[in-house]
Amino acid sequence: MGQREEIYIRGDVLARLREAMGWTQGELAYHARVDQSQISKIERGTLTDVRLSTAVRLARALNVTVDKLATGSELPEEPVEEGQLPNELTDTLVIIGRDRYISPETRRWIMDMIRRDYEHWRRERQGENTENKE
Repeated sequence: MGQREEIYIRGDVLARLREAMGWTQGELAYHARVDQSQISKIERGTLTDVRLSTAVRLARALNVTVDKLATGSELPEEPVEEGQLPNELTDTLVIIGRDRYISPETRRWIMDMIRRDYEHWRRERQGENTENKE
């Protein structure tokens, strides 16, 4: 049987995002299809590492990225130099790199996806800035 793949989630961030939606823990549990007791444990900080699939369900329900749940920040407003990742994403990559529950193949896949998504976002943002100047 394969290893259980887990990712770190900040409980304070989860609580803040849930409250911003105006939801109770039970409502978030319903929307994310996650047990309410698990949400309570994450928010209290007694559970910090959750299955990757659970993190994805929570992020989708809250309409944020998994990175937001892990670090509390989104992609920066200002683009960074080409080829570089912002500190928030670099921090996430470090967390993923240290997670012993994530297989090397999955770790590489996650890191590649983060880099590709950021580069796509950066190119789109540059295109928007160019259009706005014209």
